[in-house]
Amino acid sequence: MDPQGVSIKWISDAKERGVLADRDFAEGDVIFEEHPMVCDQYLYNKDFFPTCECCLACLESPADMVMRLAGLPEPPHLWGAEAVPVLKKVPCEHMCGELYCSTSCRDKAWAQYHSLLCLGPHPRDDHPLLEIRQEWKSFHFPPESATVGLLVKMLAMIAVTRDEALFDHFKADYRNETLHIVAKFMDEQFSDRLTTFLRLFRDLFAPHGLHVSQELFDKLLTIISLNGQGIGTSSFEAYERILRNLSAAAEERPGSPEALAVTEALDQVDALREAIEEHSDDFTHAEGTGLYRAHAMINHACVPNAEIQFVRNNATLRVVATRDIAKGAEVTISYMHFDGCDSDEEDDEDSDHEHDHHGHDHDHDEHLMDVDRRREMLCEYYLFECTCDQCLADSGASKAVPAAPSGSRTTAGSSSSSAAAGSSSSGARR
Repeated sequence: MDPQGVSIKWISDAKERGVLADRDFAEGDVIFEEHPMVCDQYLYNKDFFPTCECCLACLESPADMVMRLAGLPEPPHLWGAEAVPVLKKVPCEHMCGELYCSTSCRDKAWAQYHSLLCLGPHPRDDHPLLEIRQEWKSFHFPPESATVGLLVKMLAMIAVTRDEALFDHFKADYRNETLHIVAKFMDEQFSDRLTTFLRLFRDLFAPHGLHVSQELFDKLLTIISLNGQGIGTSSFEAYERILRNLSAAAEERPGSPEALAVTEALDQVDALREAIEEHSDDFTHAEGTGLYRAHAMINHACVPNAEIQFVRNNATLRVVATRDIAKGAEVTISYMHFDGCDSDEEDDEDSDHEHDHHGHDHDHDEHLMDVDRRREMLCEYYLFECTCDQCLADSGASKAVPAAPSGSRTTAGSSSSSAAAGSSSSGARR
């Protein structure tokens, strides 16, 4: 979907592109929603959370999900859970085991990339795609912050379209000094692993007429590292969100049967959350990474005016104003956690699932970490020295600031956050 109410425009030579408001937005307004150009579920997460392979919609019912996550012997009765849409499990027609939420998602995936990646019912053990997955899982353990599957899909889309510039919208400076970002979600054997993966990718795509050059490989890795947005979906959280909306409406009728039922249901949700936390710790959402064209243009501010939410139980991304935004003002998000408090305190119980590495909001500015530490982290992960209003105020207006990109990942890629940016895929709920 094309974002309405905003424009992507050139901001400055330092920031390059950014997202500007075409109208006034009030705090809480939805600025825009966007489907990913491509997304993929984390590999270990995929072993436990059934999702749509195309849009990452959670395919478990709320009751089944909470039964598994809380370690219950049977699904609990959840009042009002019928309001959560029941998604079908539509299998790939070629019996490879992939599931979809609809025939439209299945057909879209097949047309874009799955026709090249489908393993069928009986893949050989040494299939390059299986070897890529096994190699990745051999060193990238939970909590996951990236997935090699996204790179696989991107290359498949390039092979299908015969267009190596398909992802050039996500500007990426993939010179040597930027590759250390990629190394953060590899390990100390970074160079050896890149060589192994490059060989496997060439084996996978050579039969489809695509030569995976070192240049293309490096560019796509950097695009993912600098632009990837963490995604989290949960049917149980979708159920809780419905209850809280009902609760807000029922406040006008205190003591009514519906108000009492909603209150009891929310008490049950709170108890189930405690059981889930005890039994499953942070492993509570279907999670992955996606690339979003408009969202990738949103620049950073340490005290932003917007945040990222996932409220549709799929990979549809929502950008929401966290304060009033005037027409013509730049929309900003925060690429990293900077509030200096325990992460458990960062999220209200009824908050939507968000992800650090693209747009975590900070409601309590007084807890922001020191400006020097913020700038150090942003330089390390995004290759720019932040000169947002908050950093300028904290560092003192009299201090000279180097002419470096201000709050823009466009130095190394016109994107907003990193799938590798030192933040767990578990996102805000950690």
